[in-house]
Amino acid sequence: MNNTMTIEKASHMTASVDDLVQWKMKLRATCINSITPEDMQAIVLAQVERAKKGDSKAIKFVMTLLSGDEVRVTNNIITDSQTAQKLLKQSDSRKT
Repeated sequence: MNNTMTIEKASHMTASVDDLVQWKMKLRATCINSITPEDMQAIVLAQVERAKKGDSKAIKFVMTLLSGDEVRVTNNIITDSQTAQKLLKQSDSRKT
């Protein structure tokens, strides 16, 4: 039996919200159980190296991981969402 999911098969599927929530939880558990601490260490070390070179996505990854909150990176300036909003307002007010 071919269990490969295709767009054609998916278009004929129906699922309840509970089914989707259960599927998402199983998928997340599968992912979590597939990653070892060594895998995470390798991922983080690679991201840190990219961040050191100025990669804004890597900077965001590392800073979000460290802070536990979403951070924004604009022109390699790292801010939390509240500070980002304040800076944006200040920038907008200077333009007028």
